[in-house]
Amino acid sequence: MRNQQKRHLLSQNDDRDPQVAFWEDLRKEAQEWACDGDQLIISGDVNNEVRDPAVETFCWMTMCPAQELAKLIRGESHLNV
Repeated sequence: MRNQQKRHLLSQNDDRDPQVAFWEDLRKEAQEWACDGDQLIISGDVNNEVRDPAVETFCWMTMCPAQELAKLIRGESHLNV
């Protein structure tokens, strides 16, 4: 799968690593949706720990720090959701 994604990116003159491209593209879209006033629920089996730098960077850049997300999952968050 990774090689297929890499070939597709290269065919679009995009030399990013497929995993980096995924997180960057998703972050860009999520930011646009949030700025438009949309409320987002993003889930998936991304095979990464919530404290993984890629996940944490995505969460931070979309205004949802991973530490707060982890607290929310554990029921320790002060957020009302």
